[in-house]
Amino acid sequence: MVSRSIGTNIGTIYGTGTASITSGASTVTFSGATLPSNIGEGDSLVIATTVFFIQSRVSTTQATIQGTASATLTAQTYRIKRAHNTLQAWEDAANLRGIDLVVRNVVEKGVCYNDGIFTAGITIDGSTTDVAHYLWLTVAPGHRHTGRAGTGVRVDPVLVDEDIYVVDNFTIVEWLEVTGYFGTYNEGIYVENGGCIIRNNIVHDLQNNNLGYVAGGGIW
Repeated sequence: MVSRSIGTNIGTIYGTGTASITSGASTVTFSGATLPSNIGEGDSLVIATTVFFIQSRVSTTQATIQGTASATLTAQTYRIKRAHNTLQAWEDAANLRGIDLVVRNVVEKGVCYNDGIFTAGITIDGSTTDVAHYLWLTVAPGHRHTGRAGTGVRVDPVLVDEDIYVVDNFTIVEWLEVTGYFGTYNEGIYVENGGCIIRNNIVHDLQNNNLGYVAGGGIW
């Protein structure tokens, strides 16, 4: 699993105190810090000049990283920020790491945070996938909607045909609020091919009252 965070917060979210990690370990300990609750899976953590990606926030003073450290870093300055600031930037970066997810033996997971409204949509296309290797666009726990509009991560672009356009087989899209765009075809979520899972999304207030469209065997 390769997890990367997506949020509209462009700057450093947190960087107070120092961070330490031991070679071969996956737990980072922060000193003089109180990690905020809005950081988590997929966030970029740069300790000195070494880039890690967070797996989970364990407490106000500890977090785990994806993988392990290759060297010991003791009491170093650090900064935590979102890995990507748009939905499309996440998908583009996943493709750059390698479009054949089957050969790479990975799931590419984009974890959205409710920093603000996403004003651009996403096209998920170009990867080789199967039922065990796919792209997964989701929302971090604590940032998901409660079943009501305005309570979670919102995708609200303008002048596009589809807010979320899914071409790659087996893609998962979940926990997003999709609304308010003004394209020609007016689909909130369009699925081109089969095996995809589209679940727990809110789609509302689109032009011509079109609430979305799924083709090719996608599952709502």
